[in-house]
Amino acid sequence: MEILVDKERFASTYRYSVFAEKAISKYGGWFPVTSSPELAEIVASLLTDGHLEGRKIDNHWKYDYMGYFSKNIGELDYFNSLLMKVFGVQGKIRSWGKRVNGHSTGVILCNSALSRILMLCGTQIGDKVTEKYSIPEWILGGPNEIKSAFLRRAFSCEGSVFKTGKYGYWELKYSMGKEMSIVENGYLFLNHMRKIMSDLGVETSEITKIDELKRKRDDTTTCMLRLRVKRTSFVNFSKNIGFDIAYKNDRLQKATLWATTVRDPRKQVFRELIPVA
Repeated sequence: MEILVDKERFASTYRYSVFAEKAISKYGGWFPVTSSPELAEIVASLLTDGHLEGRKIDNHWKYDYMGYFSKNIGELDYFNSLLMKVFGVQGKIRSWGKRVNGHSTGVILCNSALSRILMLCGTQIGDKVTEKYSIPEWILGGPNEIKSAFLRRAFSCEGSVFKTGKYGYWELKYSMGKEMSIVENGYLFLNHMRKIMSDLGVETSEITKIDELKRKRDDTTTCMLRLRVKRTSFVNFSKNIGFDIAYKNDRLQKATLWATTVRDPRKQVFRELIPVA
């Protein structure tokens, strides 16, 4: 696996070497931090339903807390298990006040050393809707197991699979919000996602922009960007990516069964195309 953060790179994030040395003496067992499917899942979680809080002071960052939010306790436990496996630490599951997405319960961890490492691994700090960021290079160019882990976690958080329309067609989509002044960065992120999905045999539609909204808290205009998995790739998505949430996987199996049958809803003609395992 690729070395992402060594002690020297970690120490460079500190203004004063004495504080870097103190952190390394406490967390030296973390180094070197190497790429892994579990680390890819942690980064994907924080780039979707998570948050790395910090603010820049002069040329250095002040790190406040890390949070991953969900209304599903099983999801929170799973995120904690990833932290434990990679770093040997866990956050506390607690209420975190009112949030825009409605999920006020989260795994909260105040550990500036870990926040520094996750930032160096490509996790965006601050409001992801108004900040530019991309999929880290170690994931984009990594082995398929890392790409798959990143996509599975990202789709579990921000993807959806559902029936739509008069004839009950299944849709498999991924959505993300972006502030209009940096919407091109949102297209870049999703096009990178499309590329690594293609590497796994999953083809997607062109990205569409929908639902422009003005945010009350800062008066900025945001939009929703969305990509759709093509029906002919449902089988490969199920086999090579999938979800780690049970109810979404149940829907995915139904969608995959539907996708392997060509239908003419007006004549109710069904023809098997692809055998389902």
